[in-house]
Amino acid sequence: MVQEVVLAAFLFVVAISITPGPNNIMLASSGASFGIAKTIPHIFGISSGVLAMFSASAFGVNALYEAFPNQIIILKVIGSVYVIYLASRIWKLKKIGEESAEKPIGFFEAFTFQFLNPKAWVMVLNISALYISMLGYEALALILFLTNLVCISVWAVFGFLIRNSLLRSQKRLILFNRSMAVLLAFCIPFVFF
Repeated sequence: MVQEVVLAAFLFVVAISITPGPNNIMLASSGASFGIAKTIPHIFGISSGVLAMFSASAFGVNALYEAFPNQIIILKVIGSVYVIYLASRIWKLKKIGEESAEKPIGFFEAFTFQFLNPKAWVMVLNISALYISMLGYEALALILFLTNLVCISVWAVFGFLIRNSLLRSQKRLILFNRSMAVLLAFCIPFVFF
């Protein structure tokens, strides 16, 4: 029974973490613009933020959301504004790696963004509700952190591979980053449904 629950929790985290969303779009753009090494703080910021959210959820924050459901709209609006800010940063990326004056999103920005990211909240609140009673906090935290870390890293690697194969010209990189910025902005309406 425990193995089935571990597998179910693992597959749930894979399904949420590997599918497109704000984090993965930003990671693909960062991998393409800055390379994998400079994207690592972004990757760890995301997974650490998700783990912090899970910890908060496991220890009762979800009860606050149930007690104050109107506050969720405030979180959605703030998160949407922050997504627009991040999309504008991606839109402005014009050069590859060392040549660029722009800086990749760092650990703290990525960590903080998770608390404004509705997709991340969907993941942690659901995984808490579905699996914590069967697996316990520590086991579930480990599954969540490691699985999320590997899944989102795929997007940074994808961006890096695209850069080295298809985005060798400056114009193509600009087009790719602007496409990623538009896709990121398109995530906003889904926050409100």
